Amino acid sequence: MIKQAQITRHWSRIPGKFLTPDGRVFNEISTSKIQFEGSVREWYETLIETIRDVVIAVGETRVWVSPKTRVLVEASFAFCPAIELDGMTFTSKRGSETTLIPVENDAIGVIDNMTFFERQSIDDNDVLIIVNDERGSRLGQVIIHDYNLE
Repeated sequence: MIKQAQITRHWSRIPGKFLTPDGRVFNEISTSKIQFEGSVREWYETLIETIRDVVIAVGETRVWVSPKTRVLVEASFAFCPAIELDGMTFTSKRGSETTLIPVENDAIGVIDNMTFFERQSIDDNDVLIIVNDERGSRLGQVIIHDYNLE
């Protein structure tokens, strides 16, 4: 776990297991019971929404994931994979196969304004959003719970 993250959110792979920002199970601490009635794929879209919340809070659009978490990100209906063409990396705009948009060379793809990168060194249960700019360094993190469901 990354201890210096300024913004941390928690997400569970178990559909319907809503977690609070500090990682507690929502339905165990609240009198309001939330019921998730969607599919597993729809649940995985909530991971993207959780990542988006941290991206907005940190003010960065580059997101680093492990190879295992990459699979979850690529399953998103909004994911547009990066392709290499003539030594440059591009992605297409959602819904348009002809509009190519340049992205950073080691990007794996984009979702909306978020560019995703894979790093072997990241723990499977971490998603990292790191920014270094004139305001200083900031780190955002999404911790994935219940990663190994076997």
